[in-house]
Amino acid sequence: MIVLLIAGLGLGAVALPALSLDLGLPGDESKSVKTTQRRAYDLLSEGFGPGFNGPRRS
Repeated sequence: MIVLLIAGLGLGAVALPALSLDLGLPGDESKSVKTTQRRAYDLLSEGFGPGFNGPRRS
C-alpha cells in the first residue's frame, strides 16, 4: 500500500510541469516578411500596438 502511494506521488510530481504546457502552432509572426499574412500581422501590430496579435486565452 505504501509503495503505491509513493509511486502515485512520484508520478504526480513528474507530471506537474505538464499543467503549464502551452501547445500551439506557429503564428503569422514566424512567416516570411514577403507573405501577405505577415504583412497583415505587422500592420495590425503597428496600428493596435504590441500584444494585439498575441495568443488568445479563454
